[in-house]
Amino acid sequence: MKRYKLLLAATVLGIAGHAAADPITVGGITWDPDAGADFDAGSSVWENFIDPGPDGVFGTGDDVEDTISGYGQINSINGFSASQFGNGFCEWGCQLTFAFGGFTINAAESDLSDPASQHFVFDGGWVNWYVDDIATGTIMDFGDPASLTMADATDGTLWLSANSHTSWDATAGYMAALFGNGTSIGSGNDNGNGSGLLDIGTTSAGTGVANDAFDTNSLLDQASLGGGVDGYADLQFTSTFRPAGTTTADGKTLEGDTDFTGDTVPVPEPSSLVVLGLSVLGLARMRRRRV
Repeated sequence: MKRYKLLLAATVLGIAGHAAADPITVGGITWDPDAGADFDAGSSVWENFIDPGPDGVFGTGDDVEDTISGYGQINSINGFSASQFGNGFCEWGCQLTFAFGGFTINAAESDLSDPASQHFVFDGGWVNWYVDDIATGTIMDFGDPASLTMADATDGTLWLSANSHTSWDATAGYMAALFGNGTSIGSGNDNGNGSGLLDIGTTSAGTGVANDAFDTNSLLDQASLGGGVDGYADLQFTSTFRPAGTTTADGKTLEGDTDFTGDTVPVPEPSSLVVLGLSVLGLARMRRRRV
């Protein structure tokens, strides 16, 4: 009996260990969870700038635009490009894009009084990722900003969907969805950086086909530092933004970079489950024959 249990445990652990070491492919996108950061996706991004209106102050009723939105293209996952032979995250031929929106400036908690040194806080927000087949889809050319649109960024298969997750912002002393530092915020010459957390889940666009692989609750939001109860998010993002000197087809004038990082969970392939089941069944039969 003891020997049977040892064999069973070894079989289960062996198969599980082998699966965990293999690259993960979900919805046509492949990454290696054994990489240093598990999942680390770098991207190029375009977005609008916020505009406080004639009085130059947000939240006074004359704001022209108080919410940021935009889109981007994933250029690398764990250091590999989409088509990098043997390691590319989409060697079959696709483009992985994303769109975001709903991040609204919190004027009361932001300090924008000194244009040369500003701290901003945003509430709300969502991010959706899309996979598009290069052969049949609408492929975005980020080398030609004048051709870029939100519609083209969102016309593929919904791969991943996430909503913002508020986390503690030590500078503002506030729980925020997105916070950071910059200069000339709201002028059209906005320059700076930001960061925040995301919860994998359903958005207005639906539920991404890869959501189960990213729903890990592995990132602490530090809510207790603000007197709340700590919670956990799934992804972290950091971003930079700056004037592009040009405009996209739908009016985005800021360009930058965004990095998404987090842990992932292997999604068992049906074949792996079959092998595991057959192995356990075989060991059970072996034990019965010896009894």
